[in-house]
Amino acid sequence: MDNIVKVSLVGAQNVGKTAIKNLLEGHPQKADARDPTIGVGFGKVVVDDKTCCIWDYGGQKRFQFIWDAFLKGSRLTIVVTDSTEQNVEETKEMLTRFNRFQGSKVIAFANKQDIAGALSPDVVGDRLGVKTYGTVALDAKNIDNLLKILKSEI
Repeated sequence: MDNIVKVSLVGAQNVGKTAIKNLLEGHPQKADARDPTIGVGFGKVVVDDKTCCIWDYGGQKRFQFIWDAFLKGSRLTIVVTDSTEQNVEETKEMLTRFNRFQGSKVIAFANKQDIAGALSPDVVGDRLGVKTYGTVALDAKNIDNLLKILKSEI
C-alpha cells in the first residue's frame, strides 16, 4: 500500500481544482468547459512507482463541511487559489479554518498565472504561509511541471 498515495485538492469554487486534476491525468480542459464538482471528484495518475489517487473537493461553501472528514489519509493536500487578491484572502481564511489538514503535507498552487494582475507565486506563498507553485491549469504545456511538483512533494 506504500505505492498508493492520496492527494487532495481543496480551494474555493472556480479556482481550477478540476482543471488541475484533469491536466495531471493527461486530459487538458478547454477554457470554456465549466463543470462544477458536486461533492467530490476522483482521478488517478501514476508518478514513478506511486499511484496517486486525486480527490477533488467541490469548492462551494455548501460542500466545505465535508473536507475535514475526507482529508483523512491524504499524504498531500494541494490548496488551489486563482492568484487574485480577493481569492488569496479567501484561501488564507480557508487555511485558518482547516489548519489541521489531518496531518497531511500542505502546498499551494497559485493558478491562473496568465490573467492580468495575477499575484506571483512568491507573493501568494508569503500570504498563505505555505510553499506555493505557479501554474496555468488550462495550458497543456504545464503537465510536465505539475508532474515534477507532484513527484517532489509526495
